[in-house]
This record gives sequence, structure tokens and C-alpha cells, in this order.
Amino acid sequence: MHLFLFLAVLLAGPGSWHGMWDCSAEAPDGRTIPWVMRIVDAGGKLEVYIREDAEERRAEEVRRQADELSFRFTVEEGTFTVSLRITGDTFSGTFKGTEHSGGLKGTRKTS
Repeated sequence: MHLFLFLAVLLAGPGSWHGMWDCSAEAPDGRTIPWVMRIVDAGGKLEVYIREDAEERRAEEVRRQADELSFRFTVEEGTFTVSLRITGDTFSGTFKGTEHSGGLKGTRKTS
């Protein structure tokens, strides 16, 4: 039984992060900006999509190392680099742009 559970966790790999995530960013002016992150498996490779309001953007340079996920995305305000540490169904992290940086947090949607 223990071997089966170990193999299931091992094989889950990036799939364990798939799904929709409710997220928020701490803006430099103190506002909290809500956004949604979608993580999908595209042929064994992680793809990340960011949505704020109605427009969804695909993240670039997506990298996973252990419990850390990093990527870049571009919006009207500029290009941002994101670094997240994912633990189960939650994450915390940071974003950094040319003029702004701050904290991030999120929780995976259950349905």
C-alpha cells in the first residue's frame, strides 16, 4: 500500500498543480489586485495562463523546480517576473516589474 501511494505521488509530478487558482497581488499603493491563474499540462509541459478582468494571457518561460514555479508575463503596465512557492493548494510568492514589485498569494479552486 505504501509503495502504491509513493508511486502515485511521484507520477503526479506537475499534474499536482493543475487547475484554477484564485490569486491576489499586493500593489505598491496598498491595493489588493485579484486575478486568476490557470495551470495546464500541454504534452507533459506546464503552461500557465493569467487572467485579470476578461483577458487571459499565456505566461512565458515557465519553469518548475521542486515546489517552486516561475514565469514571465506581459500586460499593459509592462513585463513581470513571478516566483511562487506552492504548498498543497496554496502558494505565496513575489512579482517584479520594471517599476513595481510586491507579494502574491493564492488558493486553488476546489470546483
